Amino acid sequence: MIRLPGLRRVVALLLLLCTYLMPFTAVTATETSVHPSQPATGNSFFELGELIFQTIGDNEQIPQGVVTALAQDRDGFIWIGTQFGLLRFDGYRFVTFLHDPKDDTSLSGSFIRSLWVAPDGRVWIGTFADGISVYNPATGRFKRFEHNPSDNNSLYNNTIRALSGDDQGNIYAATDNGLNHIEATTGRVSRLKITGCDQPLIQPRLRSLLLRGTNTLWVGSKTGLCRVTLPNGHASGEANWQQPLSGETLAAFNQQNVFRLFQDANHAIWVGTTDHGAAFFMPGSDQVTRIHHRPGDPTSLSHHWVNGIIQPDPEHIWLSTSGGGITVVNANSGAVIRHIRHDPLNPYSINLDSMGALLVDASGLIWAGTWGNGLNRHNPHNGAFRTFVRRLSYPHSLSHEDVRSITELDNGQIWVGNAQTGIDIIDPSMGVVAGHRPDPGDPSKLADGYVRVIRQTFDGSVWTGSANTGLHHFDPLSQQFTRYSKADGLPGYQVVMLQETANGQLWVGTDEGLALMDIKTRQLQPLSAFKNHTLLSGKPVLTMAYMAPDLLWVGTRIGLLVLDLKAKTVTEISARAQTTDTLSDNYIKSLLVDSQGRLLVATPHGLDRLVHFDGHQAQFESLDQLAGRPTGTAGNLMEDAQGRIWNGYGWLDPSAQSFEDLGVADDWDTGTMWTGSYTKLRDGTLVFGGTKGILLLRPGRWRHWTYHPPLVISELAVNNQPVTVPKQLVLPPSTRSFSVEFAALDFTAPHSNRYAYQLVGYDEQWIPVDASKRHITYTRLPPGHYQLKIKGSNRKGQWSQHQLNLAVIQLPAWYETWWFRLGLLLLITSLLYLAYLWRIKELKQQQVALDNLVQSRTANISMLGTIGKDITSTLDLSSVLERVYKHVNELMGADVFVVGILDRENQRISCRLAIEKGQKLPEFEYALSDTQRPAVWCVTQQKELRVNQISELTQYVDHIAAPVSGAESESLVYLPLIIDTRIIGCLTVQSFQPHAFSDNDVQMLRTIANYTAIALANADAVAQLESTFNQLQTAHEDLKVTQQQLVQQEKMAGLGRLVSGVAHEINTPLGIGITAGSYASKALAECEQKLASGKLSKDHLEQFFATLQESLQLLESNLGRAAQLVKNFKQVAVDQSIEELSTINLPDYLNDVLTSLHPKWKHTQVTVKTDFPSEARLSTYPGAIAQILTNLVDNAIKHAFDEGTQPGTIRITIKDTPEQLTWIVTDDGAGMSEETRDKVFEPFYTTRRSHGGTGLGMHIVFNIVTQKLKGTIECHSEPDQGCQFTLVLPKSSD
Repeated sequence: MIRLPGLRRVVALLLLLCTYLMPFTAVTATETSVHPSQPATGNSFFELGELIFQTIGDNEQIPQGVVTALAQDRDGFIWIGTQFGLLRFDGYRFVTFLHDPKDDTSLSGSFIRSLWVAPDGRVWIGTFADGISVYNPATGRFKRFEHNPSDNNSLYNNTIRALSGDDQGNIYAATDNGLNHIEATTGRVSRLKITGCDQPLIQPRLRSLLLRGTNTLWVGSKTGLCRVTLPNGHASGEANWQQPLSGETLAAFNQQNVFRLFQDANHAIWVGTTDHGAAFFMPGSDQVTRIHHRPGDPTSLSHHWVNGIIQPDPEHIWLSTSGGGITVVNANSGAVIRHIRHDPLNPYSINLDSMGALLVDASGLIWAGTWGNGLNRHNPHNGAFRTFVRRLSYPHSLSHEDVRSITELDNGQIWVGNAQTGIDIIDPSMGVVAGHRPDPGDPSKLADGYVRVIRQTFDGSVWTGSANTGLHHFDPLSQQFTRYSKADGLPGYQVVMLQETANGQLWVGTDEGLALMDIKTRQLQPLSAFKNHTLLSGKPVLTMAYMAPDLLWVGTRIGLLVLDLKAKTVTEISARAQTTDTLSDNYIKSLLVDSQGRLLVATPHGLDRLVHFDGHQAQFESLDQLAGRPTGTAGNLMEDAQGRIWNGYGWLDPSAQSFEDLGVADDWDTGTMWTGSYTKLRDGTLVFGGTKGILLLRPGRWRHWTYHPPLVISELAVNNQPVTVPKQLVLPPSTRSFSVEFAALDFTAPHSNRYAYQLVGYDEQWIPVDASKRHITYTRLPPGHYQLKIKGSNRKGQWSQHQLNLAVIQLPAWYETWWFRLGLLLLITSLLYLAYLWRIKELKQQQVALDNLVQSRTANISMLGTIGKDITSTLDLSSVLERVYKHVNELMGADVFVVGILDRENQRISCRLAIEKGQKLPEFEYALSDTQRPAVWCVTQQKELRVNQISELTQYVDHIAAPVSGAESESLVYLPLIIDTRIIGCLTVQSFQPHAFSDNDVQMLRTIANYTAIALANADAVAQLESTFNQLQTAHEDLKVTQQQLVQQEKMAGLGRLVSGVAHEINTPLGIGITAGSYASKALAECEQKLASGKLSKDHLEQFFATLQESLQLLESNLGRAAQLVKNFKQVAVDQSIEELSTINLPDYLNDVLTSLHPKWKHTQVTVKTDFPSEARLSTYPGAIAQILTNLVDNAIKHAFDEGTQPGTIRITIKDTPEQLTWIVTDDGAGMSEETRDKVFEPFYTTRRSHGGTGLGMHIVFNIVTQKLKGTIECHSEPDQGCQFTLVLPKSSD
């Protein structure tokens, strides 16, 4: 906190007061959005908000974006006049009507200036230069009225400025040269003359019309306004239009271009001019209230040219202008309430300030056409919503559109934090009046402009949280910020939530946990006093809620926590912590303590309410289920005065058990609505922030959308040709199909409307569809009477009380008429009776023949069954062929019998059995390429071949080839032998006589061929199985021999590696021994030399003895070491080669083996540690034990520690029990993947094949342990977590 001397503090306080009070007294002259003539009650921020407009279509659908006229017809279609044609809109698509010079029933001209809908549903269209067209929806065609200079009963002029009509459909047309009347029933055109309006009609260039009441027509011209009294009988067609009409000039509008006329709900006449703004007066009164345009005056009209007037509700009149957008005025006083202007930065504004036309439709929607940028729509029913956004034309708008935090201060100011420019300070009566911008270099300013949270505490100071630079404290006296970061005790730099609790505590939620700030001392306090405070560490906090006096609820991205401030405990509320099983999700988006003191929790899976909490266990109920809302996300919780919970996606009323999800059609749109970017103002206004700015909500103004839209058929087609919609659709007999496109005219969100249809008499029930399937088609209806029923809903899914009913009659063709069907029935009955009598006679004749045939066939079937059983009972190929011939010869005495078997590999047919006149012929074959052979044709075509004489064979082959074996036959039958779809050969029976085989013979041959194919396939399968079995048996024996060789090689390779290591170890002590012996020999020689020379002294002798003693000691110790190595190696080698059962002390034996294995890791970074009991006796095969340990240690060095290049530890442990020993070998190396672990004991599986691995080491270990030692071995490993082999060995291996 910054300490200021007394004078400086007083000055700072005065500056603060000036800053806080200035926004409420200053008025800017550049305000263009909301400038009431009198300040709004309570300077409401809501009233400062902008109305929300949606864009309809684009500049392609609405040509050039120019809307010259708007109207809604009797059916509910919206008609749009443009410079390039007439459009009809059903909420989904625009249907365009254009002028066609070749079609007299088309639109007379494409530049539309005015529209009027008659009571009979016809649409009257005034064009700019082509007269009047009348659209008849019953025919889909236009009728034209045009100016004819030679006809006084034609229009005055083809430029039509305005149209109006009475309840009978009679039309008044304002043209550039006078007023016309058109009688509805006869179409008679009259040119009207008016007296008493000399000034307005000095040049009869009319601009506007207003027919109100029974006898008064208001006529606006380029030079004034005239009140015309209509003659008696004008509505019934009895008036004499040749007589001049009586008119009265309203002098107040002389020399003014009266462009638009309108009568409001109070019967006041409103006048829009091109140069003098707007005015209104009561008929019969001389008092005219003017609404002028004064440049720079926001309380005046926005532009002098008024071209549209509507009244959407009793209190307001909307005036559209040709350059100033729309001005909304009080309907009683004319006082300006607001200006609606286009702003390029405001996505909710009107598209252009140059307006074209206005319309209030049957549902109350306001349609606003522009002169160059399309059509807008505003829903006054959504009066609960306003927006406050960044605007180019308004200096008091947001500095940045992405709003991340909002709060209301005690003095009424609203502080708004955004994602870039820091903080905007809003005066609710004016808008943004000040702000705090980031300056990283100035420690008294914001460190960055991304402000996630703003809170004011009890002492009046303001705290803000940044997305990147921690916590800031704003001192109102010094007008300076103080920064807090990780260095001051914050767990993280991203501060997303602030919550004040009792005793001056401010809880700071960050992306890395929770912190506690003492508001008075402005020092961060440690949380170590809270039990389980570590639960708060690293938790990304999103939201908090204080349940006075003792509970602080904290929502994070990964769970819900509750702090008991009195007991100083932290409890996690989650299924994982077993403290709740009713919370819908652990991602906590928003928390709220409602007016009843109950905790509400918003998650991505719904809205929950706490119903019980005992300090440890929490129970929640789903408010979504309570209200019947489908499970969906919720967030940014706020409660309104009615108890409804607004959750960022709509509202839910727990008491009424109701809900409503809102969308863009409800004006619920502020882009992406950020978590935590919301607040509730003291006047009850709910404020939401998002990527498009601020959405303001007055819950008390919210209204249900209950509009019942009319349903229309927007297109009807018969045989794909469009037709007009009749009252009764009669389909001629030639009709192939008819299709219907329909629409429910709720224009607020057409794609949310639902539909159902049923063709009664054809469809059994209603068929529901969504808006994308509004086009239905029926094809080939049976003759009859049907009723097509269509129903639709509004955007909320409520079915409209309006339904479509279209009678459909499908006329029958002549052959579908009742008289034709009756005659046909009688004829068929007669013919059937005659046929019956003839058939009875024929059946009696056939009965005798059939009985004989049945007896014969029965005998044949029995015989063929016996033949089939005999043929298929053998699996020998030769036996099969002989039995087939035997039975064929017995049945039909075949001269020639041949069976050919297909050899696919060699592409030939091998004739294994050929018999001619009872004599077996030598085996022969046909090449499949020899296509002149009947056998080849039969096999390749897989079809039967039958000829009664040899000359018929040319039907199958090009020329008749001589037989390969035997004589030439006359009658031939070739039958394919097929199993499933596989051809395996053919069978032929031949005779030297023509016509030798009857149909019965061929039928029996087909059956025999089927049996033959089965028998041949069985014989072939048996032969293949025998061959395969022999091959597999040989391969298995070879594999066993190879595997034994590989295992033995692996053992010998391991022993070789052991010998190499031991030899290297022995070499060191032997070298030292040799050196010591050499040194002793040298010392002895020197001593003998001195003795011989008589120079040996006592000192020399003592030195010699010392040298000798030292050398002998070295020699003895190193030779002993070498002897021990040889002994250990000998024991291991002998044990591995001699497989004898003996009892060993396993710890001692393993130590001996490890001594032999020590060279394997001696020069690596691997260490081997043991944990053995002093004694653990085991009756076993020592060689097997040594082999196991060798392979396990070798495997760990190679695989766990990458050939010893990586540091690590191998631990070998023995646990002794009375019945068994548990031997555990563990390493902390690289570990194994799941795939490797599952295959570690499989033979030949290795991950180091490229380094010479065989994959047999662990397989040998597995076989030794499980087969030889009768034990078990298990492997436990995970990647980077090391590996553990657990061997359980019985103490006796018997």
